[in-house]
Amino acid sequence: MLRALPGAWARTDRRCDLKLARHHLDAAQQMFDRLGLVMGRAAALDSLGMVHHESGQNDRAIAILDESITLCRQAGQVVGLTKALCNLGQVKAMAGAAGRVDRTPHRGTVAGPPGR
Repeated sequence: MLRALPGAWARTDRRCDLKLARHHLDAAQQMFDRLGLVMGRAAALDSLGMVHHESGQNDRAIAILDESITLCRQAGQVVGLTKALCNLGQVKAMAGAAGRVDRTPHRGTVAGPPGR
């Protein structure tokens, strides 16, 4: 019983940490929007997507990561695009383990999917 208590506290702290992370990332997005810093917004979205994933909200995480990927492609930012695509793959793999994944691959270059 005593061994379970630290785990219960860790779970409670983690929920609070994720809620606080969402709050800070939402504030960061607003700041980047006001400043017109597209890649700052893309980075905040990438992190926010992973926070939603950690919260078990995979559908929301995928939508947010897709937005980050779009911004990175529009800006021609390969490093940000690579990170966001890796995170999207991780979220889709985890969602797939739960039986809910769109297995459509994300193909293309920084400019977008082939044929565009």
